[in-house]
Amino acid sequence: SPSVLNFDGINDYVEIANQASFNYASGDPITLEAWIRPTGITQNMREIIIAKGQDNGPRNYYFDVVGNSSGTGDLEFIYKDISNQFHFFRTTTGSILNNNWYHVALTYTYGIGSSAMLYINGCPTNGVYAVGNGNGTPVNNNFNVRLGGEVDSQANELFTGAISIASIYRNALSSSQINQN
Repeated sequence: SPSVLNFDGINDYVEIANQASFNYASGDPITLEAWIRPTGITQNMREIIIAKGQDNGPRNYYFDVVGNSSGTGDLEFIYKDISNQFHFFRTTTGSILNNNWYHVALTYTYGIGSSAMLYINGCPTNGVYAVGNGNGTPVNNNFNVRLGGEVDSQANELFTGAISIASIYRNALSSSQINQN
């Protein structure tokens, strides 16, 4: 059976050394995916799944669950562009609940906002840009990739719960490929 990493939401994260293959430029496709079981979703708090960047600094990618007013969570993808502008693409259904396992994924081609697609349990899920439009050129950085947080994460951004089988791909997986995972 797959390994499961448990995060306490206080100071736990897994760090993966920076490599050139973890940086993405305009035109580069990406897929981020993981099995998650959040236990700490609360309003206006972010539960970081996978991130490459620094809080209040450059972010090449940031995949999380953001709590909404009903205590449920929206799946979200964030990056910062070379003009220092954020792009937030998120689901609109609040369909992530505490204490349940979900397979979550994002596919996107940097610089092409319309290419962003979020998946929950293998199903494409409606998403919108809450900030930006996804057309900006991404900023790169030399930070390590982290599961469960990012460099200099605030206390309200660290993942609380379990993450398993987290993956980063340099291509946009198809719906059927995501559904098989």
